[in-house]
Amino acid sequence: MSSLQSQLGSLRTQSTHQLDLRAQRVAHSRSIIFPPQEAASQTLYDLYQLCVRSFNNLCELDNRFRPFGHSIFSQESVAMDRSQMLRPEVRQLNATLEEFLSLLAPKIQLRDAQVALEWLIRRFRLHEDKDNAKFLVLSFLPYHETPIFSSIIHLFAQPDVPYSFLWEYIQAQTSLSGSALVRAAVRNQQIFMDFNNHVVQLTRKELHWPGLGSFWAGFATQSVHILLERYQSGRAGRQSADQGNFINKLTPIIYDVLNVADAPDLHLACYSMLIIIASKGLIPDETVDDLMLSVVRTFRSATEADIGMQCLVVLAEEKSDGKLSRQVAMSLNGLSDPPIYKRLLAIRDRIAVEKIAIALCHRELKNWKRGGPTKSSHNITGIIQTGLMGDKAVQNFIRDSLKLLRELHRMVSPTEASQRVQDCMTKLLVDWTRSPRLSRIILQAIDGGKVDPEDLPPDARLSLQRLQQNQTVEERIDSGSLEEHDAVPSTFVTSNALLSAPSSFRDVVVSESTFFTEMPQSYHGLLSGLAHAATLDGGINDICSQTPFQGIKETALMTFLIRAWSLSRTPPSLRANALKAMTGLLSTFRSSGWDPQLLIPYLLCALGDPERFVRQAASDCLLELRAFYSGKKSSLKGQRSPPSDDDWYEASEFKGHSLSFEDTKSFIKGSLLPHLQGCITDALYVDRIVELVLNGHSDRLHSSRKDETDLRSDVRASIATFLASHAMRSKLLPVQLKVISFLHNVGKSANSARAEYLIPAFNAWCDLYLKRATRIAKATLSLDEVNKGFLKTVTKKDEKTMSLISRLIQGRLPSNRQDLQPPAFDYIETEFANSEPPKILLDPLLEVATGEDDVNGSFNARRLARQTLNIIKFSKSTLASLLSNLPLAGPRDHEPSASKRRRTSKFESSQRSELTPEKVSQILSKYAMVLELVEASETYHPDLLAGLFHALAELLLVDARASSSLEYLLQTTTRILIKIVNRLRSRQDTDADRAAIQAVIRMDTLVDCVRESKSPSVQNNTLDLISSLAAWSPDLVLHNVMPIFTFMSSTTLRHGDDYSVGVVTRTLDTIVPPLAESRRREKKDVIIALSSILLSFTAAFEHVPPHRRLPLFEHLVKTLGPADCLFAVVAMLVDRYPTDTAANRTVGDLMRIFGAQVELQTFDKIFRLLIDLHAPKRTISEVVLTVKDKTKEQVQEVERNLLSAMKGLLDRKAFHERLQILIASGPEREADEVNEARKTYAHAIQAIIELCEPLKKTNPRALEVAKSCLASMYKVVPVEEMATTVSVQILTQNDEVRYIALSALYDELLQLKQVNQKATTALLDLMDDLCSLLQKTDTVELKKLAIVCIDKISEQFGKTNTAAVLAAAECLATDAALRYPNSSIRLNAMLFLASTVEVLRDEFVPLIAGAHRVLDQSFDIFEEEVGGSNFAALRDALFTLLDAVTRWLPGMLSPEHLDKALHVCRWSAAGEPMEDISGTRQQFCRSAAVYVEPEELFSALERNFDDAVRAGFEACKGHLEFIDTAIHAQKKKGIRQHRALIFALVRKGLDVRRLRHEESLHDEYTELRLEAIDSSIIEIAMTAIEKLNDEQFSPVFHSVIDWAAKGLPRDDTAGRTLRITSLFRFLERFMDRFGASVTHYASHWLPLARDMLQQTHPRTIADTTLLKSVLRTLMVSFAHDKQDFWQGPRRFDDVAEPLLDQVARCALGDPTITSLVVMTLRALVVAAYTRDQRTYINNMLLKLVKHESPKVRAAAIGCQIQLLDRVGDEWTSMLSQMLPVINEAQEDGDEEVERQTKRWIKELEKTMGESIAGMLQ
Repeated sequence: MSSLQSQLGSLRTQSTHQLDLRAQRVAHSRSIIFPPQEAASQTLYDLYQLCVRSFNNLCELDNRFRPFGHSIFSQESVAMDRSQMLRPEVRQLNATLEEFLSLLAPKIQLRDAQVALEWLIRRFRLHEDKDNAKFLVLSFLPYHETPIFSSIIHLFAQPDVPYSFLWEYIQAQTSLSGSALVRAAVRNQQIFMDFNNHVVQLTRKELHWPGLGSFWAGFATQSVHILLERYQSGRAGRQSADQGNFINKLTPIIYDVLNVADAPDLHLACYSMLIIIASKGLIPDETVDDLMLSVVRTFRSATEADIGMQCLVVLAEEKSDGKLSRQVAMSLNGLSDPPIYKRLLAIRDRIAVEKIAIALCHRELKNWKRGGPTKSSHNITGIIQTGLMGDKAVQNFIRDSLKLLRELHRMVSPTEASQRVQDCMTKLLVDWTRSPRLSRIILQAIDGGKVDPEDLPPDARLSLQRLQQNQTVEERIDSGSLEEHDAVPSTFVTSNALLSAPSSFRDVVVSESTFFTEMPQSYHGLLSGLAHAATLDGGINDICSQTPFQGIKETALMTFLIRAWSLSRTPPSLRANALKAMTGLLSTFRSSGWDPQLLIPYLLCALGDPERFVRQAASDCLLELRAFYSGKKSSLKGQRSPPSDDDWYEASEFKGHSLSFEDTKSFIKGSLLPHLQGCITDALYVDRIVELVLNGHSDRLHSSRKDETDLRSDVRASIATFLASHAMRSKLLPVQLKVISFLHNVGKSANSARAEYLIPAFNAWCDLYLKRATRIAKATLSLDEVNKGFLKTVTKKDEKTMSLISRLIQGRLPSNRQDLQPPAFDYIETEFANSEPPKILLDPLLEVATGEDDVNGSFNARRLARQTLNIIKFSKSTLASLLSNLPLAGPRDHEPSASKRRRTSKFESSQRSELTPEKVSQILSKYAMVLELVEASETYHPDLLAGLFHALAELLLVDARASSSLEYLLQTTTRILIKIVNRLRSRQDTDADRAAIQAVIRMDTLVDCVRESKSPSVQNNTLDLISSLAAWSPDLVLHNVMPIFTFMSSTTLRHGDDYSVGVVTRTLDTIVPPLAESRRREKKDVIIALSSILLSFTAAFEHVPPHRRLPLFEHLVKTLGPADCLFAVVAMLVDRYPTDTAANRTVGDLMRIFGAQVELQTFDKIFRLLIDLHAPKRTISEVVLTVKDKTKEQVQEVERNLLSAMKGLLDRKAFHERLQILIASGPEREADEVNEARKTYAHAIQAIIELCEPLKKTNPRALEVAKSCLASMYKVVPVEEMATTVSVQILTQNDEVRYIALSALYDELLQLKQVNQKATTALLDLMDDLCSLLQKTDTVELKKLAIVCIDKISEQFGKTNTAAVLAAAECLATDAALRYPNSSIRLNAMLFLASTVEVLRDEFVPLIAGAHRVLDQSFDIFEEEVGGSNFAALRDALFTLLDAVTRWLPGMLSPEHLDKALHVCRWSAAGEPMEDISGTRQQFCRSAAVYVEPEELFSALERNFDDAVRAGFEACKGHLEFIDTAIHAQKKKGIRQHRALIFALVRKGLDVRRLRHEESLHDEYTELRLEAIDSSIIEIAMTAIEKLNDEQFSPVFHSVIDWAAKGLPRDDTAGRTLRITSLFRFLERFMDRFGASVTHYASHWLPLARDMLQQTHPRTIADTTLLKSVLRTLMVSFAHDKQDFWQGPRRFDDVAEPLLDQVARCALGDPTITSLVVMTLRALVVAAYTRDQRTYINNMLLKLVKHESPKVRAAAIGCQIQLLDRVGDEWTSMLSQMLPVINEAQEDGDEEVERQTKRWIKELEKTMGESIAGMLQ
């Protein structure tokens, strides 16, 4: 036989775990409508009855629920257990549940639906199955904000939650918002895709509902939008891949939903998603077509159609080729009621529809090309006529349609389809021509497409020809209705009336002598004639022979032509025709001897025409002039009389001027003709020619010849005058402006022309009133162009023109021409951009710029003047003059001296008089303008200082008198002064220059500005200015420094902007250092001298913005020197703000900035400062803490506050780390630095100790804080330094100092983790001092601190020096500690000794076995302290000591020690069980189980077992736990070696029942407690048995059986009964635990069981308990019999007969035993299954049916029924033997017997499947 352990392992592997009943109850209590307590109390049957009623109500609402009444809501569902189902059955169940949930979701708000869902949850545990849970959540996700959804998700335990994001809402017990759901779907796309697939699944089964669609629309749309936005980040390749994957997952879902009929809500959700996706251009073209087709097929309602059309439009917009597929176009054209074009028309205000309209039209055109149907032509007409397409798109479509129609018409053999298309297109074209808009577009399409109407079908051809005739443009010129400025077309066809009556022109023109008037009456008529002449066969050259011009004077004709080409509003073609006509006309005068020089100005203007062909015509005319100057002046007569010059112009103030023949010839041939080609090419080239020729720089022309020479100066002047005279006399504005432009840049040569002609013309123009000037200008150019043109006559060297400009900008013209002011200002800006204007202009500019507004537009002039002044550059002298000439603020009687101004405030006196608002406005305007000019000029010269300080003083005066803020002006002034002073700092001036500059600087004005200004920015600027002055000349500023800082504390420091901070910083940097340095030179205390500055800053602390405080004070301290002033700043802040956390935080951060050395010095100085408070004559404390006017109580409060703040600062961990790094000596540290730090540290400690002395008498509360500071001071240094310091303090006689030092040391030891060797040595050396203190002092608290410090040092470092630890242990084992008459001292000593055991180990042996007898003393102390206040702690300390000895010196535990230890364990467990919670006893037990020799331990446990029982239940329980711990701690070998001792303990445990009876311990050991002890000892036995094999266990088992059966005398019936009862309880558990592998052990206890069955009668409780134990043991053995053990005849007989006897015996007694006997018989029948054995049992039972006692008979029949139920058909095989007995029993007189007989018969029939009534008869 294999070992028992192997058999048990095999059984354990094959067995299954029992169900956790508690977990089942918790799972059953999970409900969505009932509280957990109520749900847990409900049975499934009761719950089914409740839920099925609600299910029936649902069936009445919806018949689709009824099929579920045969499955998940049937009565059989109560017994359904999915854990027992096969996989196909589980799959079928899941499908049914999901279908039901899908139907239930729309109605879940109903109470009946919730109750029905309750059944599914409670019966089928939907929330525990992974698939069902997910479907459950998805089904009711649309209700995520309702209480029912919260109830559903609260069903889940954390491992079962289908989506992890729900867990936070389950924990928080809050509802799930929509935004949170979207965020979760974005983070985890699986949620999004799961719900989409859920929607698809429902739609395929037609289980969707409206609420699902509306929820999905919002949820999916938001999720898609956010996901697509997220995919747009990252690398481009990754973006494309992520977006593609997402779209590929989403589009199949959209397809599936769109293909579902009657789901409008779901369709709308798909539309929304498609719009979002398409708008981002993420759908391929081929996918777009499929989606569009799916969308079109969903149009079933108006809402769907409207939003669906928008979706289609967006999809069409995203197609790259802009085309529609044939299927999509057919579907769209197939829409009716309304048709597609009306649908598009309805949404075009919301979205652009042109692209889809174009695509539809071109798809239809393509369909026509293939000969397709034309049923959709009405849609094409609707799209075109309703304007869904733009004109350009319509034109392109019509052009393509015309080309297609042409191709169809040209077909030789057209098919029926092509003919149908041709007819349709012809009809459409004819219809379109009836629309005015389409008619115009058709004509444009014909021209652009080059389509000839002759190539089209007849109907189309006729319609287009008619259209062309109707739309021919006849542009008529009505001589009486057109003004000169109206445009005349360049090409037109004259009317029939004009052609038929050419004489009308002659009648009109004859009355005119010249056309150089403002508006000749016949001008427009003759212009029409000129246009008509161009169309005649003769052409334009021989214009005189043309009908309209016959009989016209030469002067009139020539001036008419000049006017025609000179006016810019004349069409370019007519201008060219006029020049051509003049060229032809000149040819008639070629030999007349006439000098045509008067044409030169006009031809020069024509050479500057914008049109090239006009310039070409002018060039040709000039070339014609060349013939007139080819030789000498001729006197021959020509074909016509040459015109007279005087006839050309009307009489005017301008004199005529002509050139000599030679001069004209030189000008034309030498200067103009060589450059004609350049003039033709460039319209501006003629300007350059005239300018360079008249300036005498002809050589600069690119096309000049090398031999070309400049004209003489007199000739150039004559030419300029000639040009000016003709231009001014002609009254043609374009000619005048062009000539002015020619002469604008001409120098001396044009002076005469300007003086005689141009300037008078400009004056005349300026004298015109605006209305007339506007009318004149309108004929040719805009008024602004004319004004700018005339201004070119002005030159800055001419005083007359400058005077005119001055009058213009001031608006002093009689005509009040305000339109001339802007060009005048533009002229000044242009001419004086790089120079300074003359005074004649400067003064008016300033006057206008600072003038007042009125209704005549002076505001615009003022704005322009200011703009002009800002552009002009001024010299420093001019700026100084402007500043000095600024007006005074007001009348003054006298000017006070400088000293007087410093002593008094002029602002107070200035309040006496108030300035009028008008005066204030005037002064401010002047000042603003001048200051702006000064600043814009960037001329920062010292010469401006006097004027600026004068301006500053005057502005301050105005500010005070006017009661208004002049922030801008003051800020500008100070800003300029700052820049000038900054320039001074970089200059190297002589002493004299510096003195001169200092003389004009007025510090009193600056101080007044700082103190009295209302503007923070002005104050900041002034402080900046003072800072700059201090940097340049400190002595100038030092006498005025205190008012500045007083002001800063109340103003500037409160501002949080960067600029204010910069001001403060610069002020400190420049002002404070010189002052501090002067005090140091005078050997005065800096803090006392500068205390007022520090107080100003600290007073402003609460007003300084929080983020500016630390930088401000850091800069202050750095400026004054942290070593000198940091302590003062800290003290002042703490004193002023003792409870302000922000101030305390700032103080800490401020000290941290300057390093540990400065921090340490600061602490020392603050403690010394507090000592100074107690000095007879206070010094620095009087200044820093301002205690002069404080009471005694207030001074004490100052002390407490300051000490409390120091305590907090000393406790900062960061300060500790910095100081330890500073003090730690090493190669990177300088010795002097380390020594200085240590010296300062010692000095600070001494200061605290000195401070404590006066505080004892004056301020006890502050004394406690000082002690805390001292303790904190000890902790700030490294451990080795602290140990040295504590060692010194121990030697003092001051117990308070000792206590503080040791407390600090102990706190540090508690936090100590890792130290260096130096610290270890210092701490171990300190142990000697601590032991010495322990022996000398009688102060209990000091002794306790000394012991715990020794303990901590020993625990952490004792292993490095065991000799020191041993010495300390010996010291503590004496009367000084362990035997000291104080429980707390004893406690600490015992704990120390416990900790030293591990350190000393063998060296600790003398303390146990020697004179000290530590263990014996500890046990004695335990006995002495019983009932004391520290008893529980002492008990734990004793167990700690015992545990340590057990671990490290187990051999030193003698049997007596073990007995005492077990006694303490018993007392601990039984005496005060609630105090035994520290775990020390359990720890000792575990250690003893591991380290003590098993034999000694088990012997001690056996010796003390009875004492533990007598000590009570808790003590016995604790003893058994000790035994169990010891058993578990032993390995197999130990169990085998000491099995006898172990089972002796088991026997002791099994004998507790008897011992209770014998010792009369019934009150202590109730039946429940006995059950617990039996269970404990049996489990101990089972643990031991598992580690034994059969050979080792069998003798022990025999001994236990013999001990129970024979261990007590026969006459001790009660004792034997109790002991045997415990034995059989053990056997029951033994047989059940090890099963079939130990069935054969029944042969050892079977005789005892047989005897007990035969001898025991259930008369007493003990007998009943014994009998039940025996029966249960037999039943367990029968059940585990797999080796036919009980089929053995002898063993069967030994047990069967006593059992059958018990049936009769127990039937007369306890019915519960009868039931147990019957169950045992059932088990026996199963185990012993031979026919003979069963027949024997049946016969014996049948005999009992005939027993004389009715109860026996009834019990026998009941046994028959049970056996029949268990064995079944095999038992009915003995029916023949039963029938006679049954017949008799039916007629039994006892009612119970007869009732049982009927049950017997019924069970037989049920088993056999037939009635036995016939057999019974």
